[in-house]
Amino acid sequence: MNISLEGVHELSYKLSEPDWLRNNRAEAFRISERLPLPESRHTRIKGLTFASLNPEPDGAGKGIDLYRTDGPFQFLQINSRVIKVPDESSLKQTGVIITDMNTASKKYPEIVREFFINLTTDETQDKFESLLRAFFSGGILIYVPKNVQMNEPIYSSFIISGSGTAMFVPVVIIAEEGSSLKVIDNYSSSDVINSPSLIVSSVFAFVKDSAKIDYISTKNFDKNIFSFSTLRSFLNRDSHIDWRVGWFGARLGIGRLFNYLKGEGADFNEAQVFFLNGKEHLHISSNIFHQCRHTTAKVLIKGALRDNARSVFYGNVKIEKDAQDADSFLSDHVMLLNSGARADSIPGPCERHVVVARG
Repeated sequence: MNISLEGVHELSYKLSEPDWLRNNRAEAFRISERLPLPESRHTRIKGLTFASLNPEPDGAGKGIDLYRTDGPFQFLQINSRVIKVPDESSLKQTGVIITDMNTASKKYPEIVREFFINLTTDETQDKFESLLRAFFSGGILIYVPKNVQMNEPIYSSFIISGSGTAMFVPVVIIAEEGSSLKVIDNYSSSDVINSPSLIVSSVFAFVKDSAKIDYISTKNFDKNIFSFSTLRSFLNRDSHIDWRVGWFGARLGIGRLFNYLKGEGADFNEAQVFFLNGKEHLHISSNIFHQCRHTTAKVLIKGALRDNARSVFYGNVKIEKDAQDADSFLSDHVMLLNSGARADSIPGPCERHVVVARG
């Protein structure tokens, strides 16, 4: 299978998907063809050829031995294959849903439509996120009902294996009013990657009134991995989310965060750390949208670079006219361990990736 419109149809038919999802995949691929690579004068994407990538590679069993976690709620995916999901019987009494997105599209189509399919971006949306919508296989849906407090964390591990692999991972987290949960995601490669491979992840976190999400993610990849990650939160009244992300390897990593403080009293903390060496390159952008009164945001980026590694950070805070008493803090601190390393910190306008509803 290759990255083409024919590949989209082949994947959808293989998964026995309904027409509405198959058509959405095809539309997303057509959009991706029109979009440029998400580059800037500080970050260029070199050495990645879509024609050489396979979204359905063989050898999906490699890497299982790397998966070592404790706790009842565990999810494992290797390439496009979902290996393990939590036992449904352990969740029935609470109403919590933890399943892969392909299963969710059949069992819970109304949730998939509202919180994944019916969310799209404007005409300048990211090319890789469009490809994710066209080729996702697996990924995880987490739904926590009203006033349910999850005491045990949800562990998920996404492992890319084999050279020339393309892996597309959607993560949808819905915390209903008064609920709380912790999610620990680990992204890694299981073996030596001899040619460029691609992993794209997109996280949507919906935090309803007085709900709380604690999200932790680590990314540790081989030197030939291109990693593109987008995280979005939609925060209602008195809701809270903690983003904690660690970057520890990849040929190129691009991480974009968009936080929409939509309800009074909403707040979030974002903390990202990284350590890069060799010729690794990391590009992070953090975009904060204060859309209501009395909202609070804090962003802290810390990292260290050595050899010829480079980091780029774009930070932007946007306060709407009616969002009085907004409190926002944004900072970036990088330690350069030798003269060849370089860090650029750039305050400036927000990237134009605005999420809107589509009919």
